[in-house]
Amino acid sequence: MVPGATATWTSLLPEARTKKMSIFVMQDSTFQRQFHQPRRCAPSLMEQNRGLAHTFDTLFSQLEDSRDTSTAREGESPGPTEVGTGTAASGGSEADHEIDFFESGTLDGPSHAELGPVHVAADPLDDDRSPELHRDLGNSDEGPDGPPSPLDLATEAFVAGDASRAREVEDLAGECLQRRELDPVARAVVAIVLSSADREEPSMYEVAEALMTAPVLARIVSHMGRSRVEEAQAQYFSVCRSIGADIARAIRDDLAENTDRRARWIFCQALAHMGQAGREMVEEMVLDDNRFLVRNAVTILGEQGGDRAVELCTSALANPDAMVRKEALRSLTRLGDPESGPIVVGLLDDPDPEVRTAAAVAAGELRAARALKPLIAALDETKDPDVAVPLIRALGRIADPGAVVSIEKRAVPSMFSKPRRDVRIAAYRALSEIGTPRARRLLNQAIDDRDPGVRAAVREILKLR
Repeated sequence: MVPGATATWTSLLPEARTKKMSIFVMQDSTFQRQFHQPRRCAPSLMEQNRGLAHTFDTLFSQLEDSRDTSTAREGESPGPTEVGTGTAASGGSEADHEIDFFESGTLDGPSHAELGPVHVAADPLDDDRSPELHRDLGNSDEGPDGPPSPLDLATEAFVAGDASRAREVEDLAGECLQRRELDPVARAVVAIVLSSADREEPSMYEVAEALMTAPVLARIVSHMGRSRVEEAQAQYFSVCRSIGADIARAIRDDLAENTDRRARWIFCQALAHMGQAGREMVEEMVLDDNRFLVRNAVTILGEQGGDRAVELCTSALANPDAMVRKEALRSLTRLGDPESGPIVVGLLDDPDPEVRTAAAVAAGELRAARALKPLIAALDETKDPDVAVPLIRALGRIADPGAVVSIEKRAVPSMFSKPRRDVRIAAYRALSEIGTPRARRLLNQAIDDRDPGVRAAVREILKLR
C-alpha cells in the first residue's frame, strides 16, 4: 500500500468490474499534500499506484474468470426464466436492438457477415447428429450434465420404435408441465418431430403435437436462439419447418423482445427456411407496430422475395423509424423491381443522411432515370467523401451523359479541389460506365496519374497491363 494512505474497497460490483475502475478513497491529509508536490515524490507514488492498479486488475480478472466458470457449469445464460418467455437479456438496452446485423445486405449474419449462412438440406438431418441438439437442450432442467429424465428415457424408446410408450410419454410430459419443467418436454417434442419427419409417420407426429403448448414452443425457440453449434441450428430449422405456424408465432414473440444480435439472426434464418408458414409470419411482421420486427421482416423479404415482397417493402418506406426505411430501400434494391424506382427517388431528400445514401444506391441499381437531377444536385452540394462515393456510383449505374461534368470534378484534382483516392476511383469507374467520348478521354488521361492507386485502378478499368 501507499504509505500514509488507506485504500478502502467500496464493493466488487458488476459496474466496477465493467468499467475496470479501482475504487478506493485516499483519507490521509499528509498523503494528499504530498500528492500535489510532483517534483519530490511523484515518481515513487506513480510506481506504487501502478502496482495497486495491477493488483486490482488481477483481482477483477480472477473474479471474471470465476464467474464465467460458474456460468458455464450452470449451462444457462443470464436472463428471465419465466415460463413461456423469450431469451431477452435482462440488462439489454434499447440501443442493442439498433445494431445493424444485416449491414452486409443479406441474411448471412451479423456485423458485416461475420457469421456465415447456415445451409439446411431439404430432408431432416441424420440421427447421428441428434446428440448435438440433445446437448444443446440439456439433459435435465438442472443442467446439461444431469442424468436423463424419465421422459427422456420414454421418448428414446418411443422414437426407437416402441409405439406402446406413446401414452407414457404423454403422461410424463403432463407431469413435467405441472412442475413447470419445460426442458424435458422440449427435448421430447424435438426428438419426436425429427423422427416422425424422417420416417413419415403422422401418428408419431401427433404425439409430439399433443405436447406443443405455448410455453414448450417458447422454450424450444429460446434454446434455438442460444445455440452456437451449426448442426444443432440446422436441426432446429428442420423442426421449425415441420411444426409451422405455431412455432413461427413463438419466434416472432422472441424477436420482439430479444436483444441478442446472434439470436435475432438465427430467428430470421429460421423464418426464412420455414416455407409458407415463415412467409406468412414475415408478412404479418411488416405490419406490426414493433419497428424491430418490421426491420427484420423487410430484410427477410428482400432476401426471399415473394408475390407481395415489393408491395410490403414499399409500405415500410413510410415507417417513422429511419433504420426501417433504410432496410426497406436495401430490400427493394435486392428485389430489383424497376417499378420501385420512382418511389425510391422520393427518399433522396429524406431527413436522415443514411436513408438518403441508401436511396441513392437503390436509385442507381434500379436505373431510375428520374433520379438523375436529384443525384447530380446532391453530388454538387456534398463535401463529404463518404456521401459522394455512393452518389457517384449511382450516377454511373444510370449512365446518363448529363452526369459527366459533375463526376469529372470528383475525378480530376484541381487547384481548389483534391478529391480523396476512393472518390476518384469511383468517379473513373462511373465515367467508364457512361462511356461518352469525353468520359473515355478523361480515363485515358488518368493512365499516368500521379497517384499510384488511381493509376492502377484506371489501368484495371481499361484492361491495361
